[in-house]
Amino acid sequence: MPKSTKKQKDKSTDFKKAKLKLGKGKKPATNAVDTSFKAHSIALPVQSISENKPEAGPSTRRRHNLSELISLTRHYSANSRKDALSGLRELFSSHTELALTSASIVIPACCKMIADEDASVRKALADFLDWYLHALPRASISPYAPTLLLFTTSAQSHIFPEIRVDAIHILNVLLDVVPAEVTSKGTSGHGSRVLQGYCNLLVGGSSKNETDAVNISATTLSTQSKQLVISSLERFLDVSTQFKGSEDEFWYLKQSFTSSHAHQAFIGLLKQPTVGQEMEECYSNQSSSINQGRCFAVEQDHKVLTIDPWQEVEMWDAFEGCFASASRVSSVLEESYAEKAEKLLCKYLIEVWLDNVPNAFLNLENPNSKFAELRLVHAVAKLAQTIYHSILQAPSEDNTSPGEAVLHLDALLSYMSIYLPLARNTPTKVEFQAEDLIRQMDLIFCETFSLVLLHKSSSQADSTSMQKSRPKLHSMVNTHMSKVSLWIEDILRLNPTANHPMGQSLSESTARAICPVIWAIISYPNLNQDGYLVQTRLLETLADQIRSGKLADKPKAVLIQFIITLNLLQREPEYTGIFRIQAVVPASASLVKLSQATRSKTKLIEETILQLPKILWELGTSNPGISQFMLFLLLRCVQRVAMDWEPSTTTQITQRFSPFFAVEHPNLGTLYGPFNKFPSTTQGIACQKLALDLAYSLSLFLKSRLDKNSLASSIHGLRQSVDKAIHGTRHEIYWKRLTSQ
Repeated sequence: MPKSTKKQKDKSTDFKKAKLKLGKGKKPATNAVDTSFKAHSIALPVQSISENKPEAGPSTRRRHNLSELISLTRHYSANSRKDALSGLRELFSSHTELALTSASIVIPACCKMIADEDASVRKALADFLDWYLHALPRASISPYAPTLLLFTTSAQSHIFPEIRVDAIHILNVLLDVVPAEVTSKGTSGHGSRVLQGYCNLLVGGSSKNETDAVNISATTLSTQSKQLVISSLERFLDVSTQFKGSEDEFWYLKQSFTSSHAHQAFIGLLKQPTVGQEMEECYSNQSSSINQGRCFAVEQDHKVLTIDPWQEVEMWDAFEGCFASASRVSSVLEESYAEKAEKLLCKYLIEVWLDNVPNAFLNLENPNSKFAELRLVHAVAKLAQTIYHSILQAPSEDNTSPGEAVLHLDALLSYMSIYLPLARNTPTKVEFQAEDLIRQMDLIFCETFSLVLLHKSSSQADSTSMQKSRPKLHSMVNTHMSKVSLWIEDILRLNPTANHPMGQSLSESTARAICPVIWAIISYPNLNQDGYLVQTRLLETLADQIRSGKLADKPKAVLIQFIITLNLLQREPEYTGIFRIQAVVPASASLVKLSQATRSKTKLIEETILQLPKILWELGTSNPGISQFMLFLLLRCVQRVAMDWEPSTTTQITQRFSPFFAVEHPNLGTLYGPFNKFPSTTQGIACQKLALDLAYSLSLFLKSRLDKNSLASSIHGLRQSVDKAIHGTRHEIYWKRLTSQ
């Protein structure tokens, strides 16, 4: 029965009619074909098939041209933005002319990526800008510097700390290519915002109108990030102050003169004039050319040899220095960047030093160590040096007292002195990277210590801050002067160390850096017997090492210049410094020590100058620049009548200078000295001309000081040597012109 019912239902389904429902359409047949369609609009403003592309346009290996790479810098994918920067570098490397013409497109596109949220893109951008901006002329970058600085300072105040730190990399690049724009002052300048960004990153906001809300600018930085920010800030302050230029090489002597004009005039005596093509013209056969040629040695007048043609040059050099100092006075009337940084960071520098210095001097012999803490404390020391150099070297005409800054520097040096200067005779061998950093920190400590000494020596103010600082300053002087002096003596003697068994050489930069320290120590007043002996021992070590012949040519020339500067100072009427070659020894000194110190003070500079002819002979023609420099310094001593400690001094130096021209050997005959071996270049001719001027000046000096009996024996040998050396040469006319006056 059930089986038949199922069959009936199956038969009825094939012919069953579907019922229609209200609101429903009619159902399509099962065999109906759907012929409906839908259309969508597609926007194609530019079709590649209809675009006329050049056949040989500049493109990368991926066939991306400049416009496509610029559009990729705005891509949503971080990898695409990073690839766009590498593509731009590839494109400009192969098409250098395109780099200059597309700066107006590339730089604005890069500015928008400075605050990119992806760290890899920011790193790639810093690398690209470092390469690209150095490849462009500075004139092409200056119009875009405000835009670059606007986006960079904005990134310095970004909400994300990692973006603020990465903005420092961009600032380092801009400090290299457009330093003036980065440190510019005024309402339109960006320097104040840049400095505020540095300080906010290190110590947080410093505004007086801060509310109780959380300061988002205060950031907890890693050791590497602190080192990066502090090093960049030091570069910023160094560029803004410009106190380390060659024009300020003798900045430490400024406080020893009655005025800045007198100081600049004295510095003009030590500047070697530039020799041009007129050096060639002064040897021509025309007498007018000889008269127009630059001549150092002329007739003596009123105990000082005048320099007729050079006086105008020196006058302009002195005036330029005075104008420069006047401009600096006007610039320091407003608070400088260094003063702002000192007020905000004085406590922070001490804090970072104390937190990191214990670990900085551990495991120095490990070659696998990165020395992160050591690099950080080195950056702290260098930043402190730059800040306090700028403040304590500022002109005194601004009527401001740096007493508070001296107190802060005294506190920092007291903490640094626990570790610095590090003894060089330690038996432990140190990794070379760590050794170089420690040596630089030792030198920084000594230089910064000399600032305090110089300020204490010249300060006569009775302000409250100075009265508070005097006990601390005296304590620091008594504690550290002997330590610093011993370190400098060790440096000068080239004593062996664990890393350098044969002794570490003295570089030219180190020689220039220790000269202010030596001056600060030997010119410090009101010392007891031990302090006076420290000064004398340091000066003796300096003179002994110059005469020893162990030093290289360039550092030796720097130290010789320093010794001759001490000599010339004694003859300056406007010099008011403490240091005198014939110094007054404290009454408490014993007779033995008194005699030793007095002999050293009066003899060592004279004995050092007497070694200059020997040094010139040893130099020969190996380095004409240094020979020319030493001849110039020696000529200045004769012209300024600064070598008359004893009557025999000039006679001895005349006799020792004769072999520089020629010497008569009993068996070999006439042997010509370095004078005839100089090349026929502008520098070589300048050395020969300076040697002739020096020989003539010495003869004039002897003629005015010696009697007729000793005149012949003293001058005849020098003039005879000169006559042999110049016979038949182009210098003969010039020498005859000199001797005929």
